[in-house]
Amino acid sequence: MLAGFVVAATGCDRAASPQTRLVVPANYTQEKIKADGQITEKAWTTGKFTKIPTTGGPDVYMKSAYGAKDIHFLLKWRDSTQNNISKVWEYDGKTWKNGLEQDKLAILWNKDDSVAYFSLKGCGAVCHTENKDKNLWYMATNSRKEKTDEWFWLAGITNVYGFVEDRYLDDAVDPTFMKAALKRDQGDPGFLKNGYKTAIERIAPTRPTKKLIGDLTVADTPYPTSEQMEDITSFKTFKAGDKEPFIYFTGTPTGSAADVLGHGVWKDGWWYLEVSRKLDTGRRDDMPFKPGRGPVYYMFGLAVFDHTEPPPIKHGTSAPVSLELLPKP
Repeated sequence: MLAGFVVAATGCDRAASPQTRLVVPANYTQEKIKADGQITEKAWTTGKFTKIPTTGGPDVYMKSAYGAKDIHFLLKWRDSTQNNISKVWEYDGKTWKNGLEQDKLAILWNKDDSVAYFSLKGCGAVCHTENKDKNLWYMATNSRKEKTDEWFWLAGITNVYGFVEDRYLDDAVDPTFMKAALKRDQGDPGFLKNGYKTAIERIAPTRPTKKLIGDLTVADTPYPTSEQMEDITSFKTFKAGDKEPFIYFTGTPTGSAADVLGHGVWKDGWWYLEVSRKLDTGRRDDMPFKPGRGPVYYMFGLAVFDHTEPPPIKHGTSAPVSLELLPKP
């Protein structure tokens, strides 16, 4: 499974019982839940966490609840190191490199039960690993009829402003750019990568194009805004060991890109993450959750990323799990 993705499906959303061994129940609550990672709501004190094992990573513990308009998730997992800074550009005297990444967690929903064979293949339904060259592995749906909705939390980017990146996977694969099938929802994600011209750039840059203004440093300004950055007009002044941000923030996310709220807090070797979204945003690129008179089931999977030094990245993925949307009392 390629880094950055997790597969899920709603193949049992019309079934009378879950199709997986693990089930995360979502109870109705009248309490207002704020996705701030503080876990102060009474709704989280009831019921037990569902333990979700991952292959290659830590177990993830999950709860869910929903109200009249929104659905909420609480997740926690062990992580001995807090990696909440995105990549940083560093000059070694000859070339620019960007290194250590950030901790992440991802969920991908299968809209309209459209991805074929997920209940049989799991990740294999959209994970194409047929080529002997792992560099040519990619993820994509198998036709235009298959639709997905991905929520992607990044400790050093989306967590800063309290959002979870809202994306989707389709079948538009470009052999020259294997990640082409992954796209952001409409709207502004609120950040740019230093050296890239757009939010999703096909060709990776070899050096930054902007630097911090004045005496600001990466150490004291880990999450710079566009106002704290300026264009690099000459690279002659840089010396070995100099660093510049890999990410800078352009503003608050807008449009469908701003649909999913989320904030994580790292404490005593654990990440605690709260995620919230409207049950139904009314947008074509988002997965709707619809409570019924009886339980409604949605299948999902998790991918969790522990970015530590030295590499390799610790990347764990789960088997399919059922979200059980219980009826309102």
